[in-house]
Amino acid sequence: MASFVPTPGGHAIASWAFRSLRRCDRARPPLRINLTMPSEPTETDTAVTDDRVGPMGTADVGTAVAATPDDVLFVRSADAAFQVVTLSANGERVQVRDGVETAPAGARVLSGPPAIGGGPVTVVCSTKSGQGRASTVYRDAVGPLLRALDVAHTVVETTSAEHVAEIARGLGTGPQTLVVLSGDTSVHELINNVEAGDTLRLCVIPTGSGNALLTSLGATVRSAVAALVFGTVRPLSAFSVVLPPGTREAQPETETTPYRVLPPVAEPVQVYALVVASWAIHAALVGDSDTPEYRKLGNARFAKAAQENLARNEPWRGSIAYTPVGGGPAETVPGTEHSYVLLTGISSLEPGFVVAPDAVPLSGRFWFVHMGFLPGDEIMEVLMKAYKGGEHVHDPRTFYKEVDGLEVTVAAGEPDRMRRWCVDGRIFVSGEGAPVRVLKGGPTVRGRPVELLA
Repeated sequence: MASFVPTPGGHAIASWAFRSLRRCDRARPPLRINLTMPSEPTETDTAVTDDRVGPMGTADVGTAVAATPDDVLFVRSADAAFQVVTLSANGERVQVRDGVETAPAGARVLSGPPAIGGGPVTVVCSTKSGQGRASTVYRDAVGPLLRALDVAHTVVETTSAEHVAEIARGLGTGPQTLVVLSGDTSVHELINNVEAGDTLRLCVIPTGSGNALLTSLGATVRSAVAALVFGTVRPLSAFSVVLPPGTREAQPETETTPYRVLPPVAEPVQVYALVVASWAIHAALVGDSDTPEYRKLGNARFAKAAQENLARNEPWRGSIAYTPVGGGPAETVPGTEHSYVLLTGISSLEPGFVVAPDAVPLSGRFWFVHMGFLPGDEIMEVLMKAYKGGEHVHDPRTFYKEVDGLEVTVAAGEPDRMRRWCVDGRIFVSGEGAPVRVLKGGPTVRGRPVELLA
């Protein structure tokens, strides 16, 4: 199959756009939505045995270190004393104290190797992700922690939009462990550029503007840093989108390249996704907001893209069939006019926007969310219910179902803007004459097992 080089995108843009439109369009009748973001999840400690640990699995009580158990990430024996490692509430600062005579009360004890292993580890700081925090979080938290754990590692700071893909292609085929400080885009770039080979283990510290995968796992910067020590490994089950010959990718403007639409490919293209694949209005919002004329508007482009697409009141035409869970004959979605077509394996595209409330990240299962043709104000009305814990899935205008696959054939003669697909924020204009297929994930990505430490 042909391949594309991934470029940055924003799969959460559509949910931001609807929310931004609601904020700025005060002429509309107000939809009373609770947009309070969820609080940071509480981490649960598991007692670990150590020869200096009391009967309840906690270190002996002492007063030599002025730190509470909530601040202490772990303690471990070091000769005749303790090493005490603390982690700030936001996860962006680690402090290491050696030679402590008495451990803090209730501190978690590390008696064996950390979850990340002993190295070698490659740390990738995506310098353009989000607000550019990756390098700072490495300097103040991840780096000190890895050094305290005696984990051999090298650090790579990205210098261009293509750098993460280049790193992935240069990994080789042997076992690899990467700590990636970034958003979802960099993880997408990594898995779509690795070679077939031995296991690739990823630990993602969510420092990007879109952290949907980690958000759905309930992870924060703090819990992701802590996972380097006490995390668990799970297969990273990515689903895939197979686009037909004639497909073109729209690549957004970067520091070194202008906005461009690549030439059509002659063979089918398989793109792996961790977060979302969509057609219709979700893809239209993401695609429009990344074009040069919209980017000139700054953050206001998201609301403008939403407003203009909703105002058109036009359907996306095509036929849709899905594969039921467990296989069996494909089932056809009634009608040929659609407004919202989205597949995802995670619950939330951003904090608070619960698009698939039953989705369990990394489970290998994925969910289909569909709306037939609706006027723009009704689309917005339904989608705003996603901010109420995913109530939109109970709206009779929404079709919501776990599936094993999906096949969409866009109607012949539809213009390019109605043929756009969003795959983890990347925009593709699908080729004509053949369907786009979305396939359930398996144990490998591009012939390589991929694991997530979280």
